[in-house]
Amino acid sequence: MKKLILTLLMAFSASLVFAHSLWIETAATGKAGQPQSVKLFYGEYGQNEKDEFSKWHSDLPELTLWLTTADGKKEKLVLTKGSNFLESSFTSQKDGAYTLAVSHKSKDLSGTYQLEFLASATVAVGKSAVADPAASANELKVLPVGDTKVNKPVSVKVWLKGESKAGLTVLLFSPVKWGQELTTGADGTVTFTPLWPGKYMIEATASTPGEGEYNGNKYTGLWQGATYTFEVAK
Repeated sequence: MKKLILTLLMAFSASLVFAHSLWIETAATGKAGQPQSVKLFYGEYGQNEKDEFSKWHSDLPELTLWLTTADGKKEKLVLTKGSNFLESSFTSQKDGAYTLAVSHKSKDLSGTYQLEFLASATVAVGKSAVADPAASANELKVLPVGDTKVNKPVSVKVWLKGESKAGLTVLLFSPVKWGQELTTGADGTVTFTPLWPGKYMIEATASTPGEGEYNGNKYTGLWQGATYTFEVAK
């Protein structure tokens, strides 16, 4: 019983300590043949705080950004450092959905927990482009399902290791930084009704007990935080 309580407390503390998030900012739509700018930030999205690199966790600034093209090809994008962000760009060659994804396990632990920061975003090139969850190989991912329009219910689904996952926390942030915490149901989804048009960010988190070793450090569990940014239309 004591071991169970300790495990639960550690998982709970992990969810509190790792309030910071990594997220991708890019235009939701693009045009074939034109460069698409992409930026990555780390901080408190709901507080509009974008941290300087000195405050990024461990080796997070050394992350890798991947692009999955409309043809299903996977490309590693070159990143450059800005004042408090990482920046890249790509040029789409044809219409379709282009998926940006990051999956970074920090070399240093936080307490006894290993941290994995995940982020993704989709760029629709052409009117018929639709985001495909399978385009991201991230272990934990969160994605709106269906239309995203103001004053209409929006469904958000979470996958963990390729399966719908119930009981996970989903944090939702609106363009005015209003936030809401929801829990996924049996089908791995949550539903909310957006009140404002504009850019939203959603984050799914998971804490999984399990001993192991990474980069010479022994850990007792894994914390994962996966974000996704998307637009809500009028």
